Amino acid sequence: MAKKLIRRFLPTRLYNLLRQSVRRRRQARRRLAPKISEAEFREILVSKLGVTRGRAVFVHSSMDWMNLDFPAHRVLLTLREAVGTDGAVLFPCTHILDDPRGYYASGGVFDAGRTPTVSGLIPELARRQTDAVRSLHPTHSVVGLGKHAHELVCDHTRSVRPFGPDSPYFRILDLDGVIIGLGVSTEFLTFLHCVEDVMEERFPVRTYDDEILEARVRDSDGCEHIARTLVHARGTRRRNAPRYMNLHVAPAICGDLQIGGVPFFSATARSLLARMEELANRGVTIYSCHSFLDRIR
Repeated sequence: MAKKLIRRFLPTRLYNLLRQSVRRRRQARRRLAPKISEAEFREILVSKLGVTRGRAVFVHSSMDWMNLDFPAHRVLLTLREAVGTDGAVLFPCTHILDDPRGYYASGGVFDAGRTPTVSGLIPELARRQTDAVRSLHPTHSVVGLGKHAHELVCDHTRSVRPFGPDSPYFRILDLDGVIIGLGVSTEFLTFLHCVEDVMEERFPVRTYDDEILEARVRDSDGCEHIARTLVHARGTRRRNAPRYMNLHVAPAICGDLQIGGVPFFSATARSLLARMEELANRGVTIYSCHSFLDRIR
């Protein structure tokens, strides 16, 4: 509540400066805390986050916030070891920070084999692996590693809804998927959008613009295609996923946690989607301010 009041009454520039100051203080405190060792990290994955052999694990991450005493490439290796040869590890791999319409209108082409991601250091390391498979989705690309990676990402552009049944975000359900956060909270949990794309017009909030974006994408063989996707309306940025989780979702399904001052989260995909559908049927969503969005009723 206090955060909302501060944001409402402070000028945007002053609010952003205050936010940066708070972030710097938190990072300084974290640097003074004992660093997480590789053995401790492996134990967190298995005992706290539910990463087990044979599972599909969708990972959101921030190396800046993890306070580890080992490098990023060891994080990736530990994740792969944890799921084993029968599992898969996936990462968001988007290449666009701002409005995708502007990117493609200016002549931008998404080259799945060459375009770097802006989703962080670990996804970029994953993208550079020789066995990496990256989806061709023009706004919400995903990179996968492991046995099931190709089947999880290969049809991502079949639907104009980026989080629908043909997306890797949704297909992890078939492999008893778990979504985890390393150094980030559920604020970054993109799986939350799956309920919108599964329910479509039945979802109580209108989250997409009407216009379908047509974008040029290039596959790993160098062939160009036109990919079509809906784009989220700007009003959808007004959401509060952590509060939604705390109020409506049991920690056994999805929960934030702090370990040594570092934020983590874990979510069981199948159970979370079922709970989100149940809540959406009652008009409860992650969107904290419906006045910026049209209702579909």
